[in-house]
Amino acid sequence: MKDPTRHTIWIVAILGVWPALLACAGSGGGAGGAPTETQAAPAETSEAEASVPEVVTRPIGPGGGAITSADDVLEITIPTDALDGELVLAIEPVAEILPRHLGTLWSAVYDLRPVDVAFAAPIRVTITYDPESLISECTCQSLAIAAQTGEDWRVLPTSLDEEAHLVWADAEQASRFALVIIE
Repeated sequence: MKDPTRHTIWIVAILGVWPALLACAGSGGGAGGAPTETQAAPAETSEAEASVPEVVTRPIGPGGGAITSADDVLEITIPTDALDGELVLAIEPVAEILPRHLGTLWSAVYDLRPVDVAFAAPIRVTITYDPESLISECTCQSLAIAAQTGEDWRVLPTSLDEEAHLVWADAEQASRFALVIIE
């Protein structure tokens, strides 16, 4: 007597492979075929998206200047005579977790390099924020800039311009900076 489950297994196997066979047949016989319903066209990337660097570098000398992150959120302003000579500064967003006692992280963490640079005058750290993205319990007055010195993070004395959606603080050295919500 024949085993009826044997036919069932073959039917399930063929039906299970059938969509994959159709996808291969519909692709024009391999690479280079036109996209079909089962083969998605590659996502297009605009030139602007492809050319935005994550790391921004800029030479700044004794005359001072500013450097802005690639996403236009962080700006570092170096005052006149804060540097003895020309120095190439870099801003890069980094994956960093802040200590919980500082509050809630509300921006990317940005690394200003080289980190061992002490400035002759305080630099201005300015972060732009989106008021629409703030949680309902948060007020703009609870925003602050945090800075990392060595292994320690601290909240800097921070000023706020609610109309321009800016917070800023002065710092003595290159560091990691982030916008936090003080709880």
